Amino acid sequence: MIPHPNTSVAPSSNMKFSGWPADCKTWILYTDRASNQAGCRAGIVLIYPKGIEYSHCFRFEFKVTNNEAEYEAMLTGMKVATQLRADYLLLRSDSQLVIN
Repeated sequence: MIPHPNTSVAPSSNMKFSGWPADCKTWILYTDRASNQAGCRAGIVLIYPKGIEYSHCFRFEFKVTNNEAEYEAMLTGMKVATQLRADYLLLRSDSQLVIN
């Protein structure tokens, strides 16, 4: 079994989420990854319908392929979107494997 990055991401106290309505519509999730000899990283950006952004980046502490990193970024973004109570999520990624 492959260990997963910590995805229990909670908004920090300096982020202002209190004004966001609970009945929001479609959020947009952008994901990307970067891989080199030093390791693999991934990032997500969630955009609330009114343009407010939440971004998060993370580094994998285990070896992953590019495709695995793309999937991990997508899954992490989906978990964060769920924690922020997103109703609908539109995924944007440069990975055809993830999109299809």
